[in-house]
Amino acid sequence: GLNGTRYLALGTDRKLYLYSGSALYDITPIRETAALTNPFTTNGTTTVSVTDADHGAIQGDFVTFDSFSAINGLDMNNEFEITTYVDANTYKVTHTSAASGSSTGGGSGNAKYQINIGETASTYGYGWGTDTWSAGKWDEPSTSSDVTVFARSWSLDNFGEDLIATVLNGGTFIKDLSGSIDARATALSNAPTASRFSLVSTDTRHLMIFGTETTIGNAATQDDLLFRFSDREDATDYTPVATNEAGSLRISDGSRIVGAVKSSGQILVWTDTSLHGIQFVGTPFTFGLRQLGANCGLIAQHAAIEVNGRAYWMSDNSFYMYDGVVKKMPCSVQDYVFDDLSYTNRNDISCGINTAFNEIIWYYPSANATQIDRGVAYNYLENTWYTLNLGRTTWLGAYVFEQPIATEYNASLV
Repeated sequence: GLNGTRYLALGTDRKLYLYSGSALYDITPIRETAALTNPFTTNGTTTVSVTDADHGAIQGDFVTFDSFSAINGLDMNNEFEITTYVDANTYKVTHTSAASGSSTGGGSGNAKYQINIGETASTYGYGWGTDTWSAGKWDEPSTSSDVTVFARSWSLDNFGEDLIATVLNGGTFIKDLSGSIDARATALSNAPTASRFSLVSTDTRHLMIFGTETTIGNAATQDDLLFRFSDREDATDYTPVATNEAGSLRISDGSRIVGAVKSSGQILVWTDTSLHGIQFVGTPFTFGLRQLGANCGLIAQHAAIEVNGRAYWMSDNSFYMYDGVVKKMPCSVQDYVFDDLSYTNRNDISCGINTAFNEIIWYYPSANATQIDRGVAYNYLENTWYTLNLGRTTWLGAYVFEQPIATEYNASLV
């Protein structure tokens, strides 16, 4: 923060948190607030049914009730996890106490729904539209799929002292640190509602949103190869006019933009097949785009890193470096890594730097794993490689805090 306070943002499959001063604050955005009357039905147990027409929630989502009256001894004015999805108008939550009776009531109050949770791990998607026409029998589910449902992934960056957070294939949110520290992040005004990730340009402070909508506000128009940039110093203005620097560009090589990092004098952006450089060129075009490499795509959103003017990344079958020229890196453990890699869960791969040992570490899932369980490290001064069995979902170098900070998947936490 501008006052010297240190903050750390953490995104999970279900929540967005802010860590500061040894305390963790839930800043998960609210997607909808509904005014309800007598929505609760008790049955003498801890289970409470909630009626809300077109609630839009799914099992595992979180909702906070306020201003309601107690019903059969139960105070419902708290946060609850939705334990059972009944239908589009009804769901169930579990209270810590059993109701003293069975009835419907609660008076008038509000239900504040947090954004829908994401998948804990990438998986194959089954259902309508995942197979070719007439490939199977009518009204029978597919037994195979080429569609991958990606695990929840966040991109987090600073816009001044404020936090910009974009959820994979979802919205972009802002946490204004000039307000209360425990206030929730809110939807960024005028920003696209469906994007892959975002990044703030270092020198010019444009907010760049990748894999986003051709028509802002219409999620059906999401284009995985289009990126937009806001006006300079204004993360809420995306409409290009003669008096601002907002605009958009589209990459032609690849099927989707996968990730990006800030580098010396440019932003490096990868598709699944290629590398491109984005440079500020001034008005009227604002940014220029040129291709830097082909057949060297990025395997996962967080699988690239920049170190001292050089970029290092993991592709589908090799490791690469860019120092002005794309180079395939000789790797003594390449077969060990890529011959035993879960390609279903490859989007979960992340990398980080340990400057104390001059190492870049990629954490990845082995072939039979559903979560990250291994790592491969590269010493960029000694040009040596080694492997490790360690499950870390993210790694932040010793930048803001004195020591590196890593996270590990825990199914019992949110």
